[in-house]
Amino acid sequence: MLFLICAAMLVLPVGGLQQDRLLGRLLDFGHFPLFAVVFYCVLNLFPQNANGSRRWDAAVMATLLFNLAAECVQPLFGRSSGVADWFIGSAGCLSAALLNRLKGPRHKFPCYAVVLTLILASLMPAGMVVLDRHAARADFPLLSSFESALELGRWECHGCTIRRIHEGITDGCYASEIRIEKETAYPGLFLVDMPRNWSDMKNLRFDIFWPQDAEARLWVRMDDSPDSPYECRVQQAFLLHPGTNRIALSRELASTTPEGRALNLKAIQSFGIFLEKGVSGLVFRLDNVALNLK
Repeated sequence: MLFLICAAMLVLPVGGLQQDRLLGRLLDFGHFPLFAVVFYCVLNLFPQNANGSRRWDAAVMATLLFNLAAECVQPLFGRSSGVADWFIGSAGCLSAALLNRLKGPRHKFPCYAVVLTLILASLMPAGMVVLDRHAARADFPLLSSFESALELGRWECHGCTIRRIHEGITDGCYASEIRIEKETAYPGLFLVDMPRNWSDMKNLRFDIFWPQDAEARLWVRMDDSPDSPYECRVQQAFLLHPGTNRIALSRELASTTPEGRALNLKAIQSFGIFLEKGVSGLVFRLDNVALNLK
């Protein structure tokens, strides 16, 4: 019964928990204790009188294979999957297996050291988010300069990919390169993990390097609630010219939605940029996303 409960927890939808970057990483860490429990469940499926070493080896292999199978089927149930999740689950399995085989005080220290190392390694993704959030608060009103690789986790991409390149547009050593994956409408990216109180904003500015010969229309969007409809968000178009573009969205344009409601600048949920239409392989650069304060 306990095994079935663990299996159900791996495929049940988690709703909005994964939308928060830190909660999502802590949810991923949940694979550690979950697969520790799965290991003991699988171990007890084998006869107690079976060869101890073979029984232990079989339980480890079966749990690791079950972990791999779970990661393969999770996307079918609306759950995310990945190598990191598989590693964390495997670390939980191996930690439980090591503690199960612990014999005598002579082996305690190395066993506990390995288990502690696996726990810390599994918590590293959540720790990285905590460090990046601390850096974001320290850098505010600079929102993203891409000088740190951790900043990429603040962004969500739709129809495109983002990576750091060792070439700033106007300042710094790094910028981001946005690549459109396929021909689609409204490809873009959204800053979703950042300080949310923008009440002292004078304007929002950022740099775009547009390498194409033809001009293009870029839309800037701001939301004060998740998944808000068009009339409840701020959306403003800018014309991109070939070369470097310095875009600035004024407080006046950013503070009122199409329905006439004042945007709550104390609780900004996301800021995004997107093109009206994307062509597969199209590339441009983004850098120095920041607020100018009053």
